[in-house]
Amino acid sequence: ASYHLHLGHGLAVQAIRAASSDARIGIVNNLSPIEPASASEADLAAARRADGHINRWWLDPILGRGYPQDMIEEYGVELPVQPGDLETIAAPLDWLGLNYYFRQIVTADPDGTAPHARQVSVPGARLTHMDWEVHAEGLEQLLLRLTEEY
Repeated sequence: ASYHLHLGHGLAVQAIRAASSDARIGIVNNLSPIEPASASEADLAAARRADGHINRWWLDPILGRGYPQDMIEEYGVELPVQPGDLETIAAPLDWLGLNYYFRQIVTADPDGTAPHARQVSVPGARLTHMDWEVHAEGLEQLLLRLTEEY
């Protein structure tokens, strides 16, 4: 489903540009800084998978990097890529929006919602009414990452 969402967005970018040269087009993604719960190899690997699931899967294709190979292997999927699809998905954008709600600290867990990773709470952390950690530094982390890596 995410593949077709990306492809549909790329096709919409092309259609809008064809209809209006003045249009400023972008996309907004929900991203989270991901941190391992410990320095164990299992938690480091879980953090990499969670980052792939939550961040890279959504950023890499639209920014011209294609889908992260490690996540394709993790998901065990064969994407229905047709010639020209990845270029369409990576149609140039004028802006990238960022929704940031909370960071995610993860531990290895074969039953976790991110592939083999589960979010853990931070003892003593301030929480919102939705039980999301208040961690303003996470927004800065994401903005720096976008600037430095993309």
